[in-house]
This record gives sequence, structure tokens and C-alpha cells, in this order.
Amino acid sequence: MVAGILALVEAASPGAAEEKGLGVPLDCIPGETCFLQQYADMDGGQGIADPFCGDVAYDGHGGTDVRVSSMLDVEAFVPVLAVAEGTVVATRDREPDAPVRDESEWPLHKGKECGNGAIVDHRDGLKSQYCHLRKGSVRVARGDKAARGAVIGAVGASGMAAFPHLHLTIRRGDQDIDPFSGKPVGTGCNGVVRDSLWSASAQDFFQQADVHVMAFGMAGRPPDYKSLMTDGPPPNLTARDRATIGWGWFLNLRKGDRLQFKITAPDGSTYIETETKPLGHRKAAYMQFVGRGRSPEPGDWTLEVGLKRDGEVVETKSRMVAVR
Repeated sequence: MVAGILALVEAASPGAAEEKGLGVPLDCIPGETCFLQQYADMDGGQGIADPFCGDVAYDGHGGTDVRVSSMLDVEAFVPVLAVAEGTVVATRDREPDAPVRDESEWPLHKGKECGNGAIVDHRDGLKSQYCHLRKGSVRVARGDKAARGAVIGAVGASGMAAFPHLHLTIRRGDQDIDPFSGKPVGTGCNGVVRDSLWSASAQDFFQQADVHVMAFGMAGRPPDYKSLMTDGPPPNLTARDRATIGWGWFLNLRKGDRLQFKITAPDGSTYIETETKPLGHRKAAYMQFVGRGRSPEPGDWTLEVGLKRDGEVVETKSRMVAVR
């Protein structure tokens, strides 16, 4: 951990200092290298309601989760940024990065659920807390003056984190505040957000980060969820492989959603085109693949994946894969 007072340089673009509202919390490409996973739960009971009255949350969640796809991204150092100017009042930086596998591991993190992180006290009565940071990445110390956009640390999977992400909590006094609506967490939603605490650039960041297709590709074997999160995507398909597989890793799926896959061969013919059965329940993160047990012909293949919701295709992504 860096000792003493740091001269933290404003990391945002020129003119951003005058922009009203909280700044962007991560230095990443939203929708490509980082993704919105969960909002705060605005339902005060046992139900789930995100600030927009959707279900992109889980019961009792008090902050905003922005994730990276795998532990490879943790190794790459994805900077976590101070959302506003303030004074650092607490830090921790010694907890290991080890995603929690099940409830049996919860007691290991008692009192340290946040893992590595920092708390910044801002002038307007707000505080921001940054959780699950990478071990050894925290660049601030208690008493430091942090500028808006200054690097606090890097995205990790420390504490009670099931996947690598930043958990950001905004507080006013002892009350958690949802930054998208400006309302205390657990006080309900109305579907129309008018009093966001975010700046215009941060709102744009979150809009771009809110996607359903996190990663996809073609490989010579079916990927599994555990390997995706720990090791990242499998090797790209080659002509030596004995199977031709298209896979997709999806976020925030609802009951009734259907996933679409289309694989086009180098000669332009449709190799596979399929749509899954409706999902039986919501999925915060989900992996699906299609394929055939035969080697691919060399050439340029195309994979297209999509999400169909309520009878309409709401998101598609495509990629050309050079098979050699």
C-alpha cells in the first residue's frame, strides 16, 4: 500500500471537473471489457426490484456491481476510479482473490465481506465504498486526498465475491443510496428515474455496459462455466479440432428468454441455425453452446448470437473466425 499523502491526478477528460454528478467508476470499455451485472435491490421486502422496476438485482443487494468476464481480466489490472473528490477514510488490501464457490465459504469472509477496498468521504455528505478489489492493487491510504477519476485500485474477486467485479456502494450517513434514482435502497421503484446522482458521462457508461452478450466465440470443444470464469474463453477453433462449437456467455436473462445461434461456413452455407427453448427461470449469468462433432473446413466462419425476449430480438452480436 502506498504510504503518505498521494498527489492524485485528475484522470478524466478535460472539462470533466465541471461536469455535475458522480463520475465513471471504472477505466474500461463498457459492453466490451466490463459489464453491468447488478443494480441495488429497491424492494423493501423479500422481492426483487432494480431502480427501473426490473429484476437486475438480487434480494437485499445494496450497491451496483460492474464486472469483468474472468480472472484473466483481474490479472490485467482494470482500474477502479474515485467517483468524486474526497478524503480516503478506510482501506484494506490483504485479502486473496478467490471467488466464493458456495455458501459453505461465507464464514471465511465474516467481517471482511467487502474484501479489499476503500471508502472515500465526499464534501456533500456522501461516501463511496469500493469493494472486492484485487489484492495488492489499492493505491490510496487513509487520509489521502482523492481527486475525481483518481485510481483507487483494480477490479478483483476478494472478499465474498462470486465473480470478479467492483461492488460500489454510495451512502448518505448510514443509509445506502441508489445512485441511479437518488433514493435510499429498499424504498421502492417507480420505473421512471429522474434524480440520478450520476453525471451524463457515467449514465452513458452504464447504458453501454448494460448488455446481455458478455462473450462469445467458436472453439473445438464445449466450454464450461467454471473454466470461462477462471481461465477466460477457450482457444479459437482450428482445422485440427474434431468438433465445431459456437458458444455464448450471457448476462441477466429472464424467464422465457430464448437464445439464438447461427453458424455460417466459409462457403456461405448455414452450418447451424437454432433457437433454444424458453428459459425456465432468470439467470444472472449463463453459458450456452451449439455444435457438431466434426472438424471444420479451413476458411472464414461466422458466428452470430442473439437474445429473443417477448417475441422480439433485443440483442445480436456476430464475429468472423478465421479457421486455419
